[in-house]
Amino acid sequence: MKKVKTQGNVVLEHLKKYGHITSMEAITKYRITRLASVIFRLRKLGYNIDTIEKNGKNGYGAYTYADYILRGRTYSGN
Repeated sequence: MKKVKTQGNVVLEHLKKYGHITSMEAITKYRITRLASVIFRLRKLGYNIDTIEKNGKNGYGAYTYADYILRGRTYSGN
């Protein structure tokens, strides 16, 4: 019987490999549309995940988005 990966496991693997994840990455790479909910559940399980607010700009104007970072990892994102 094949073991099914949960969204939490997928996000955790991504965080361990890359150190961070945004909602857009979660949607495009894994089709996970409610990343904040997954992060909330991982935090309840004891994982230390920080939220960094970042600013972006597109054709409609400025916007803010969250970049979730697994604590203990070095990340120099833009």
